[in-house]
Amino acid sequence: MLQLVSSSCDEVELELADFKECLNVLYPSANTLVHSLSDDSERNTVKTQEAKEYDALVLGKNAKISALLTEKKFVWNQYKILETKLNDKLKSKEAEIQLANEKVSRLLVSMEKLQSSNDAKDEVIAKLESKIADKEALARKRRDELVRLAHELELLKRARCTSETPVLSRCTTSGSITSSLGNKKGTHVPVNKPPTAAQVSNSMKNSERVPGRFRFQDSTG
Repeated sequence: MLQLVSSSCDEVELELADFKECLNVLYPSANTLVHSLSDDSERNTVKTQEAKEYDALVLGKNAKISALLTEKKFVWNQYKILETKLNDKLKSKEAEIQLANEKVSRLLVSMEKLQSSNDAKDEVIAKLESKIADKEALARKRRDELVRLAHELELLKRARCTSETPVLSRCTTSGSITSSLGNKKGTHVPVNKPPTAAQVSNSMKNSERVPGRFRFQDSTG
């Protein structure tokens, strides 16, 4: 009985071995296919992991780009604000410069007018000084003329007194008689005396102090 069972087992093992050999003959690439499917699965897993990593990297890059864009927008807004402020300040400075230029122009015009007025005044002053110099020269000339005339008059008076002393004595005596007679009759004859040199000089000084009181004709016309 045992022999029969043992022989049956051997037969089954033989049949199984034959069956495997038949399978290997009939499907020689089955193992290769299994290995290929396993490799594809691993590659898919790697690709999936790489895709996840790439997506994470893209998300990180997008976040950085978004942050940079936000920062750029903020900086641009700050630049526009600063530019607006600088433009306003520049316009204000230009207005101040224009106003200052207008003030300078008005000041220059005023200075030119003052200079013209000063020139006119200087011209008038020069003319007046020239007239004063002429008047002073004429006054000196007239004073010298008066002194000369007074001196000549004094000389004439002395000469006349010297030459007519006897006649003057007789005239004085007769004049006294006539005066006494005239007093008796109620009449009086005045006798004019010639002016002295001192009186002529005083008259000349008074004529210089009071314009128009004494006027002497210049010999030059």
